[in-house]
Amino acid sequence: MPRNNREYLLRYADQMDNDLDRILQNCKRISELYGDVHPQHAEFFITMAEMLISTQQTLKDFRTNFM
Repeated sequence: MPRNNREYLLRYADQMDNDLDRILQNCKRISELYGDVHPQHAEFFITMAEMLISTQQTLKDFRTNFM
């Protein structure tokens, strides 16, 4: 159990990282389903996944360097 604010913040950052992993998996599934029928929708989800990967890396860098 966390005892101070820093430990709570580290826990929240880890939860955010796990949430982003789950979102990336869902984007992959949706883009695979739309890929044949609506390729423009699949491209949108691929672009969104690329942005989420960038966000996730920024979160990891911030956690490592400043938390």
